[in-house]
Amino acid sequence: MIKKKKKFVLPESEVNVVPLMDILTTMLFFLILMASTANFTIIKGSSTASGSSTTTAEEKPRFDLGILYKSPKRIEVFLGKTKGLEIADEKGFNNFRKKNLYAFQNIGHRKVLTGTPETIFQKTQELIQGLKVYFPAEKKVTLALGDKIVYESIVQLMDKISKAQDPKGEIELFPEIVLQEIEPQGDKS
Repeated sequence: MIKKKKKFVLPESEVNVVPLMDILTTMLFFLILMASTANFTIIKGSSTASGSSTTTAEEKPRFDLGILYKSPKRIEVFLGKTKGLEIADEKGFNNFRKKNLYAFQNIGHRKVLTGTPETIFQKTQELIQGLKVYFPAEKKVTLALGDKIVYESIVQLMDKISKAQDPKGEIELFPEIVLQEIEPQGDKS
């Protein structure tokens, strides 16, 4: 008589994944906690033999337009260095710059606007509209706000910065607005 070999088969069982889920949930909590407290800063540069860092040659100039709204009756508009930027009409921009902006500490140009909130919003929009003519491809502006500025004023100024009315319709100015808080002068931490 020939004996048949029986194949060994493991009995079906279920894997308990509850402890695994507990561990993963705990790890996720700490990952989120660490990520929220980490300060992610990226510094572009290359190391040289002497150990000093230099910026890369292929890095192109960046368009920097900032609006400082520290008090309800004063707005400062900052335009960073324009050398190397793509300007629609270089000669026209130089005339506009000489007429509307002032050189500021060798880092660019600025214009201080004062008056009532309505008038400085209008002056800001006119200046921004003038800049948009020479930088049509740019969309981003940084709006730095003081702690005494009310919400309604912020929204009104953001509307003036992002779009303008024209007889032909609505013009898009700088729709990508980055909000930033100005640190109060007394707090030096």
